[in-house]
Amino acid sequence: MTRAAGQGSGYEIGRATGVCAASGEALSPGDAIVAALIEHPENDGFARLDFSFEAWSGGARPEAPAVLFGFWKAVVPEPNAPTGPVIDAEGLLGLFEQLAEADDSDRIALRYLIALVLVRKRELVLDRVDRSGAEPVLLVRPKGAAHREDEPTRVPEPPANVDIAAILDQLGDALQLDADGL
Repeated sequence: MTRAAGQGSGYEIGRATGVCAASGEALSPGDAIVAALIEHPENDGFARLDFSFEAWSGGARPEAPAVLFGFWKAVVPEPNAPTGPVIDAEGLLGLFEQLAEADDSDRIALRYLIALVLVRKRELVLDRVDRSGAEPVLLVRPKGAAHREDEPTRVPEPPANVDIAAILDQLGDALQLDADGL
């Protein structure tokens, strides 16, 4: 999913459609939903699908060839409600944890960026940066971690060939964050 530096964003991520991806039924303000961030291998990018909470609980998931990247719970906002991020700190933490076993460079980069957002929002505490290995690793802990002697979570820096700016753009688009939200 990398792209050449200096090009415009090659990723297209749609906003909420107001329609359940499983049933095709309209989602109404106040409805509980599950927003899914998916990857389309043939489109080389991410997309967002919304599922009614009932459909998701019943087992509905994105269909192949789409690959589920992460998901979070949300509520459909009122039409005139002020817009803000569609994912709260708890949802970001969940997405961060879902990407813990990431092994491809884009997922590693996305997890690294989410860690930085969570440190900025003071949901994670940066313990230190370990530069003793081949690649630097962030060592983070949840805020208020009671057991400081427990091992911190290791978050590797993304490989050099990953276009961080593009992934940051798509993360902001997918989660409807503005520059202040990041």
